[in-house]
Amino acid sequence: MPRHFHDSSRTLNFRRHVIAADLEYEPHAEIKTGERVLIITGPLRGVEGVVTGHLSPDRLTVNVGKFGQSLSVGVNRNDLQRTDEPQLPFRG
Repeated sequence: MPRHFHDSSRTLNFRRHVIAADLEYEPHAEIKTGERVLIITGPLRGVEGVVTGHLSPDRLTVNVGKFGQSLSVGVNRNDLQRTDEPQLPFRG
């Protein structure tokens, strides 16, 4: 069985279980390490960065650069939007 079919089937099955259990959920695109993101809410709204890691399923570390400085910050997944730029390699 092709891997993409297996993954899609497993994802669909998981969603059915969540719906059947009457759990609150919010679907979102997977954000991976090395992807460029835009912070869309909060005090850093409008700042772009690169995802450098995962603190938890709902919280990511993002390396942001402003004014010649670079800083890693913890950001909630729902506060991020992927940009259209290609993924960057990250070695951490």
